[in-house]
Amino acid sequence: MVGTGTPQGPREKALLRLAPRHRAFVQAYLRHYNATRAVREVYGCSYNAAKVQGSRLMARADVRRAVALGAVTGELIARYAAADTVSRTAKVIHSRKAKPSDMIKGARMIFEIAGLIQPKRRR
Repeated sequence: MVGTGTPQGPREKALLRLAPRHRAFVQAYLRHYNATRAVREVYGCSYNAAKVQGSRLMARADVRRAVALGAVTGELIARYAAADTVSRTAKVIHSRKAKPSDMIKGARMIFEIAGLIQPKRRR
């Protein structure tokens, strides 16, 4: 049912089964990959309390499953975005109107995305 506003994927279904604060924790954890920081962001408690609560939340099977599904989904989205960027950049490189400097920049971008070279350090 497309367009009904109901979740379609396993990640959304796993998140819906969680309590609202647990759902917020999973989303914060996927942003930071740090349970203590995620708990402090969601619950607003002290560092020591967040450390304990983060450990407790990560021990829950439903939370772990939602985190795992979210990490996989995020990784897949990043891969598709990188592939799309490479495809678009390759088109620019191979166009007849591209300047040599643009071709070099595009090739460098493709190599960085592929992990063949390290990104330039910005000052």
